[in-house]
Amino acid sequence: MNESTASPNYRQSVGVMSAAQLVTGLGDQIYSVALPWLVFNLAESAFQVGVFRAIESSATAVTGIAAGVLADRLGPRRTLALVALLGPLVLLLVPTAQFGRRLSFPLLCLVGFLSLSLHRLKWTSWYSSIPRVVPKAHLSQANAALQLSHAAEAAVGPALAGLLINGLGAIRSLFVDMLSFGALWIALPFVPARPAEAPRGGAVWSETREGLRFLVGNRTIWAFTLFVGALNVILGSVIIVTLLKLRTEFHASAGRTGLVLIGAGAGAVFGSILSPVLVRRLQMRVVDIIGVAALALAAMGMARSDAALSLSLALVTFSVTVGNIGYHTVRQTLTPDHLQGRVTGTSVALHRSLVPLGAALLGFLTEWKGASSTLIFMGSWVLIALAVFRLYLRGRAQVELKL
Repeated sequence: MNESTASPNYRQSVGVMSAAQLVTGLGDQIYSVALPWLVFNLAESAFQVGVFRAIESSATAVTGIAAGVLADRLGPRRTLALVALLGPLVLLLVPTAQFGRRLSFPLLCLVGFLSLSLHRLKWTSWYSSIPRVVPKAHLSQANAALQLSHAAEAAVGPALAGLLINGLGAIRSLFVDMLSFGALWIALPFVPARPAEAPRGGAVWSETREGLRFLVGNRTIWAFTLFVGALNVILGSVIIVTLLKLRTEFHASAGRTGLVLIGAGAGAVFGSILSPVLVRRLQMRVVDIIGVAALALAAMGMARSDAALSLSLALVTFSVTVGNIGYHTVRQTLTPDHLQGRVTGTSVALHRSLVPLGAALLGFLTEWKGASSTLIFMGSWVLIALAVFRLYLRGRAQVELKL
C-alpha cells in the first residue's frame, strides 16, 4: 500500500488480528487432529485417511479462487463475519450425526471439506488485509506476526487436541473449536471493512480472470507459485503422514501424538521470529532454506524415537515457515492493493490444487511401503523441486525487496 494511506494504528490492528488468528487457529488444530482420528477409528486404514485428506484439501483448489473474489467484493470484515457464522454450524454436523447414529466416512469428508474452505476464506481475508493497513516497509514484520500466531497455535494446538480427545473424546472436543470462532467477532472492528478500491460489480469470472492475468503475467510471482505448488504436493500432508507413523509404527496414544506434534509448532515459532531478518538479508535466496526441509523429512523417515521425530518435524516447519513468509512478502509487494484478495486467493488455489492428488498418493504409499519410507520419498521430492526452481532463477534478474 501507499505509505500515505497506511493506518496510524496498524500495529494495533495487526496485533488484534494475530491474536484472533491464534485463538481460531487453536480451534482449527482441534478439528485437524480430531477428524482424521475419527476416520482412522472408523476404517482402520491409512489409505482411507489419505482419501479423507485428499477430499478435504481439494477445498483449496475448488473454493480458493472464489475466496479471493469474495474477500475483494465483501471486504475482509464481512468475509470474516461470514466465516464466524458458518464455522460452528459446519462442525455441529459431526455431533449431530453421532447423536443420530449416522456418523460416516462421507460425512466426515464433507465436514473436512467445508471446514477447510472456511479456513482458506479466513486466511485469504487476513493476508489481503495486511497490505491495506501496513506500510510496505513493514510487510515482512506484519506477515511474521501473523505467521507467529499461526506457529504458536501449531505449537500448542496438537497437544491441546490430544488432551481434549483423551479427556472428552474426539467428537465432544469439536465443541471447543466451535467456541473459538468468537474471537473473530471481537477482531472485526480492527479489520478493513472495504478493499482499497471498490469492486466494480462485474461478473465473478471476469474479476477472477483479472487476478489470474496479473498472477501469470508477473513472472516472479508465477514462478514462486509453481514452485510452492510442487512443494505442496508433498508438504500438504506432512502432519497426516506423521500421524500415521505415530499410529502404525509407534502405536502412540492421542496424548502422546499431540506431544510429538508440538515440534511442528515449535519450529514454526522460531521460523516466524527469525524470518524478517532472513528475508531482509537473503532476499530471493531465502527459498534455499527449503533444502533443510528436504533433509529433515528424510530424518523423520529414519527416526526411531518420539524426540527424534519431533525435532526433525520442527526443522521441517521452521524452513517451510521462513519460505512461506518470503513468498507472501514477494507477492504482497508486487501486487496492487485492489487485487490483493484475488491474487492471494488464486495463487493459493493454484499452488494447492495438487494437494489432493499428493494426499491420495501418500496415503497409498504409506499403506504399501509404510510411513517411514513415505517420509524419505517426500524429502527426495522437495530436494528435486528446489533444484529445478534454482535452475530456473539462475541468470534471471532478481527482485529487490525493500523491507
